[in-house]
Amino acid sequence: MASSAQHKVLCVGLTCIDIICALPHYPKEDDDIPAAISRHRGGNVSNTATVLAQFPSLDVDICSAIPRGVEEFLHRDLDRCGIGRGRCVTKDSMDQGCVCVCIVADDSRTIMFDAGDLDDLKATDFEAIPLRAYDWVHFEGRNWKELKHMATRITRGRMEDPTWEVKVSLEIEKSKMPESFVDIREIVDVVDLLLLEKEYVLEVLGYAALDDGCLGVANGMRPDQLVVCPWGRRGAIGSYGGARPRLVVSPAYPPARLVDTLGAGDTFCAGMVRGLLEGDPVWDLALSMDSACRLAGFKCGVSGFQDIVRGSNTI
Repeated sequence: MASSAQHKVLCVGLTCIDIICALPHYPKEDDDIPAAISRHRGGNVSNTATVLAQFPSLDVDICSAIPRGVEEFLHRDLDRCGIGRGRCVTKDSMDQGCVCVCIVADDSRTIMFDAGDLDDLKATDFEAIPLRAYDWVHFEGRNWKELKHMATRITRGRMEDPTWEVKVSLEIEKSKMPESFVDIREIVDVVDLLLLEKEYVLEVLGYAALDDGCLGVANGMRPDQLVVCPWGRRGAIGSYGGARPRLVVSPAYPPARLVDTLGAGDTFCAGMVRGLLEGDPVWDLALSMDSACRLAGFKCGVSGFQDIVRGSNTI
């Protein structure tokens, strides 16, 4: 059972416009096919915040760089979903869009991203936030130079106030990763939960198997840190850090009918944060992974993120 106490969570990363095209099949050359086109608020951390805000015991804020010109649309949707936007900053000269082509026939998708003139979140934007107000800070791994300075601020805050028991999570994807894992070692040292995309583990770190990669990364971390790798249709694997890491495995919980996988990984991240923060017992890796897999599985069976927490019975 989740605690009735209110926990404050801050999500830091991208909020952008997603243009979603739902197609009956992948178009061939010169095809003329019908498409349902819609515009939505998107971005990894933005989606994660949407799911977290559905838990009644969580008070969720987001810190994002909002492009001028679409701020009214994005602000309105953040308000609709109950996500605090007071930590966001509006940036000039930003033109972002993510076009997601969802193919219904074979349950696949294609994502095309135009970064435009991206003026991303800066450490100076993060500096003004009263971090001690939060129980958890979740970072989307991007803009690594600035993220290092943000992580340093958390380290400094922990040293100044040892009673501040904030937890920190970091999501790393292949497409947003610097060339070397060593380059972000000082960021990884700050986090309590490291969420690694499977493509990053296999293609960037070069492990032949995901479980070997999870254990290999965990071996270089502290015993109080966690590493988790979502594995899509195979569920998820994770490990506690330390010299003798122990692998934890959760199965997937696919829906009876696959409808929409866009944001399933972001939903999994939300499930992990909430599970570790408010599970019974708290900080139980196996229990949190199982709950996160169930939540992500339910999301794949519905369109969008509306009421997925209530629908999946994970409140």
